[in-house]
Amino acid sequence: MAVSDALLPLDGAEDRPLAEAISFDVPGVPQPQGSTKAFKHKSSGRVIVTSDNARLRPWRDAVCWHARQALAGRGPLAGPIAVVLKFRFARHAGHFGKRGLRGAAPREHVVRPDLDKLARGALDGLGEAGVWRDDAQVVELVVRKSYGEAPGVRIEVGGHTAGQTTAGEGAA
Repeated sequence: MAVSDALLPLDGAEDRPLAEAISFDVPGVPQPQGSTKAFKHKSSGRVIVTSDNARLRPWRDAVCWHARQALAGRGPLAGPIAVVLKFRFARHAGHFGKRGLRGAAPREHVVRPDLDKLARGALDGLGEAGVWRDDAQVVELVVRKSYGEAPGVRIEVGGHTAGQTTAGEGAA
């Protein structure tokens, strides 16, 4: 868990400095934040809201814990914020043959879970950790999922520098 002076963008994005940047890894299998279900309890009449993914809560708690460790007691970031999320998944055994990775194995992780649902779960964990005061402060979000050695997510958060854009933007 390192505190850095610059946010390292994904491949193809411009390098842009960020104020008060933090970066850290969260090990474990990333979990998507799917839909929530609400129902009325039969005897008490209270409304109960549940997630359709039972493994989401432990994943968000892990993101929250690692974010608090990276913050090291500092308060929430102020102003506009940029976030980079790099999700890693383990390859299935069927991707490997006797001589290593099969030629027919997919290069990119193009199966579930959906990228937007992965981002929602991680962003909610960051919000619970107190990385920012309000979700609306996030003005730039770069998200990627791929195969990696160990499952998890690399999270990089910092103050967005005015006038900087990601690759391909602003070329009008």
